[in-house]
Amino acid sequence: MRDTKIEINIADDEFHEKVFAEVLYEDKLLVVLSQEDESGELLLEFPGSDHLQELVARKVPLGVFSYAIGLAKQELGLTP
Repeated sequence: MRDTKIEINIADDEFHEKVFAEVLYEDKLLVVLSQEDESGELLLEFPGSDHLQELVARKVPLGVFSYAIGLAKQELGLTP
């Protein structure tokens, strides 16, 4: 599946020790994928109500979501 509505941005900030991936769908924030868990598990951080709602994706097809997470993992170098 190739969906041009998906954008992955690799970033870092003062709230994360490691780089993270912002996943956007149709130019709206869908989820942040981070490696911050001490167990080594990946974390999905969903935007809260404090985000400007016009900039947040609240509905996305499951196949697109799964594909976007896979792309984010690749961009972070977490898949072979």
